[in-house]
Amino acid sequence: MAKFDNHPTVKWWREQSKNNQPARVATLNSDSLRNLCLEMGADDVGFVEIDRPAISASSRIASQTSVQKFSAHFPHQNTN
Repeated sequence: MAKFDNHPTVKWWREQSKNNQPARVATLNSDSLRNLCLEMGADDVGFVEIDRPAISASSRIASQTSVQKFSAHFPHQNTN
């Protein structure tokens, strides 16, 4: 992965992401996000709370890991 990390384009994009903060944080509710997905061509859209008790413990751990990965890439977004 060292070759990838040292690539000029990768360095440039990483520097851009450090320097550019979003002008404003957009808040999407499930209805507006559903409409956006449908407008972009999705056939159907559904959402599940990440802390839903019916999800098994192993799935919950996987969900937490996914939330951590998402938060690392999109630090200004709220997943609650």
